[in-house]
Amino acid sequence: MSFGLDSHPRIHPRRARLKTIPYLCPMSNRLGDATARLPNLFRILLIAGVVIVISLLYPSELKFKYDFERGQTWRYEDLYAPFEFSILKTEEELARERANVVETLTPVYRLDPEVARRRKDLFLAIFDRELQSLESSTDPPFSDVLERPERYRIYGLEFLDRIYARGIISPRSQDQRNAAEQVITIVSGSEIREQTVANILTQPEARELLADSLPYVQLREPEFIYPLLDEQIVPNLFYSDSLTRKLRQEALATIPSTRGLVERNELVIARNSVITDEIYQKLVSFRAGYDDAVTLSGSYLGVLAGYTILTLLIVLVFIVYLRYFAPAVYARFPKLIFIVLWPVLYAYLVYATEQSDVVSPYLIPFCIAPIIIKIFFNERLALFTHIVNVLIASFLTSLGYEFTFLQLLAGIVVIIMDVDTRDWTRFFQSLFLILACYFTAYLGLELIKEGNVNNLDWIIYVWLAGNVFLTLLAYPLIPAVERLFGFLSPITLT
Repeated sequence: MSFGLDSHPRIHPRRARLKTIPYLCPMSNRLGDATARLPNLFRILLIAGVVIVISLLYPSELKFKYDFERGQTWRYEDLYAPFEFSILKTEEELARERANVVETLTPVYRLDPEVARRRKDLFLAIFDRELQSLESSTDPPFSDVLERPERYRIYGLEFLDRIYARGIISPRSQDQRNAAEQVITIVSGSEIREQTVANILTQPEARELLADSLPYVQLREPEFIYPLLDEQIVPNLFYSDSLTRKLRQEALATIPSTRGLVERNELVIARNSVITDEIYQKLVSFRAGYDDAVTLSGSYLGVLAGYTILTLLIVLVFIVYLRYFAPAVYARFPKLIFIVLWPVLYAYLVYATEQSDVVSPYLIPFCIAPIIIKIFFNERLALFTHIVNVLIASFLTSLGYEFTFLQLLAGIVVIIMDVDTRDWTRFFQSLFLILACYFTAYLGLELIKEGNVNNLDWIIYVWLAGNVFLTLLAYPLIPAVERLFGFLSPITLT
């Protein structure tokens, strides 16, 4: 029995294609899923990178949980000392004590024992030479010296011993003017003693003493020895600037930095009490003791974990806001990267200024971000980004709630004002209003703390003025952002 081609069951082309689907679909589906998940993976990596980079900037110390200012009311619970700590002196107290030490410090003079030894040796050499000259003379003028030279030699040595033991000073002009009252410290080897300048000989006084005493000594011919001794009278006490500075440093180092003690479980301040100067100093001392006692026992990893959690929370809220209220920004990576780079940038700027003793974080122009974001996007995104920037920066700065308040308020002013970088007149008017807002808000904060303007820190106004001046950088940054991220601003469109 034979079969033709038509007798075989024929496979329909459509069915043939369907048979291949089970073999091709799994591969294509997996590839499609991976491609679809790739943007989300990038976003996750971007978020993780931002959080890690910012978290590495945070300090490792535990944060002190009380905020206080002199003259304010203590709004926390009754504070009892959890440990014993010493009360630190104020800078004013330490400055007064240092000034008193410097004022009462005696200048140091170094006694050189080699001067007396050299001068006595030189006296003996000259004495012997002159004596030999007399002996060779046919008609010697000093017969008594020839008969009893030892008596003259011994007197000369004893006189030099007396005056050099008393000291012959080469005084500074200020010490010589107050010689009757000026006390000096004399250092001779390991021996240190204090003495008034009036009880020490000067070179003219030593020579006068020699001239006055020779007529009354048991020497028949004192005029022989007078020029020999007069020639040997030189200073042996010299002012030492290095020893004076060393003595000053040692004296300053002995000044105690504390006064008094707060016992453990002793009440430091009660709730709703006014923070007086004395209580303020106790609180400052408690904070210092807290840093030493509590921070050392804390874990660096624990502190880092705490900062990381807070940063992650802020960034996640920011990303959720972008996802639901700024989907155009969330969907496009250039825009998303542009927005999330602002918190990183400001975090590094605050960290750098905190590490420096030259500039203050008040100098950082936080208003640039809301101005630029408002130009490219909208006011709501600009305000939200500014809040995120300030919140993260507040963890890095030591300036407290004043810094956070000032920067948030300035950002709000930027949002509600029509900051137009295309019109220089309106732009400068906006900057002037920002500056006025900064100055007025800082004045109000200081009045809350001090109750008056006598203790205003005027240098803060300088930093705030520099902050507003640097906000001018918003104008040249706009074309730079356009080129870097491919954005288009109203300035370019006009």
